[in-house]
Amino acid sequence: MPEWFNQTFSPLIEYARRVGRRQLLLVGGGGLLALLLAGGLLHWATRPDWAVLYSGLSEVESARVIDELEAQTVPNRLTKGGTAIEVHRADLYRVRVKLAAKGGPVARTPGYDLLDKQRLGISDREMAMMEKRALEGELARTISELDWVTRATVHVVTPKPSLFSDEEIPVTASVTVITDPNRNVPRAEVEGVVALVASSVEGLHPGRVTVVDGAGRLLTEASTESEGAFGETNKQLELTRRKDNYLSKAAQDLLDQVLGKGHSVVRVSSELDFTVLEKTSRTFDPQNQVVRSQERQEESSSAQDTSQTAQENSVTNYEVNEILEHLKGEYGAIRRLSISLVVDGNYVPGGEGETTYVPRTPEEMQKLEQIVKTAVGFDDRRGDQIVAQNIAFDSTQEETENTLLRQLKTQDVWLDILRKVLFLAGILIFLSVLRSTLARINHTISQAFDEKRSLIMTEEGLEEPEAEVDDSTLLMDAEAGRSPEQRKRLKLHAKVVGYCKNHPEEAAKLVKAWLGN
Repeated sequence: MPEWFNQTFSPLIEYARRVGRRQLLLVGGGGLLALLLAGGLLHWATRPDWAVLYSGLSEVESARVIDELEAQTVPNRLTKGGTAIEVHRADLYRVRVKLAAKGGPVARTPGYDLLDKQRLGISDREMAMMEKRALEGELARTISELDWVTRATVHVVTPKPSLFSDEEIPVTASVTVITDPNRNVPRAEVEGVVALVASSVEGLHPGRVTVVDGAGRLLTEASTESEGAFGETNKQLELTRRKDNYLSKAAQDLLDQVLGKGHSVVRVSSELDFTVLEKTSRTFDPQNQVVRSQERQEESSSAQDTSQTAQENSVTNYEVNEILEHLKGEYGAIRRLSISLVVDGNYVPGGEGETTYVPRTPEEMQKLEQIVKTAVGFDDRRGDQIVAQNIAFDSTQEETENTLLRQLKTQDVWLDILRKVLFLAGILIFLSVLRSTLARINHTISQAFDEKRSLIMTEEGLEEPEAEVDDSTLLMDAEAGRSPEQRKRLKLHAKVVGYCKNHPEEAAKLVKAWLGN
């Protein structure tokens, strides 16, 4: 074998022969277990915290995002069947901002930037199509900026103009919005999109705009006459809801400024009058007459017998004084209001950190009631009603939520500390086991060197030199050409020689005893 192999592995082989198989397995298993434990703790303590970058993506969108992340060398992984992408939480906002600058998870819809790429010799039809695409793209971008919209697509149909007005086809538009499936889209937001599109396209009536969501559900009301009374009822309910929310918010904002948030609740229920009354009245005033036209006719004649006659006719036409009134009632006028007001009391701090509930005085409740009446336009002549009560609010749920939040924060802190402590403990255990193993191996190797040196010296019949001897040379000489039995005998001989050197008097007595026998 090569010299370097003998120098390196001979002590280890000798150590393996000296110790038993059981001890060797224990030492090796302990070292391996320490390595596995340290590696597991290191992996657990340093594993990345993943956060969702985008969810609800199609396969094409996921592929685009993955390509962009790999181009930026950002670690990522796919979850939820490839519809969601996660990155390290430390990189979440940085990556999201970079992707947003490039249009987000999907390609950015072209807008008026299409008009910046005009080429020479473009026809009028192509120019009209580019303008139409630019308008649709700008509308889609604007709608996509809304909080409740993830992505939007707009299509506008502008028919060719006709020479006859009765044959002209109206302009129509359709909008597809991709929203969060767990979020209910209010009708007011949909109507805002309709108004936005109708105001941006020339000649487009809001009733000609159709809005659907990603599942194909119609978000706008049908403008056909087949809807009938059902559609009218929906409009009335929506108008009533808006009126209630508007009045409730006006009163609640005022109370929050006075009492603070969470110390009062006000709700307004309105009854609206949707009766459309049109009245036309015509009044005649005979006392005030104005001459419209007047006609006078005079006739005179004379006879031979000297008789003379005269006749005068007068016709006067008067203009009749007429008053014409056309009255139309207000649609959705307030018929009656019902108001409910609940106010929390005062809390006076007491001993040991406790608080005592103190009800509000009747004067305070009367002032608060008057504030609400003024805010909603209370009118006794309509039969409006208001009920104001001073009741202690239940803060159990809020306290429970705060306690749970504090517990979660504490758990996170302790979990982080536990991770670090276990990581350090694992490193210390690993270093301790490694140090003990290395010390044992070093001690065994030292003993093997000493024994082999003694064997070599005994075999050659030489005394131990005072100068240092190369241990590797002695080992090579001792192992060269010797059988296991010879090594065993030499080992026993070396022990006897060593005992005699260390205990010469006892060795001499033992030899004398042998000679005497």
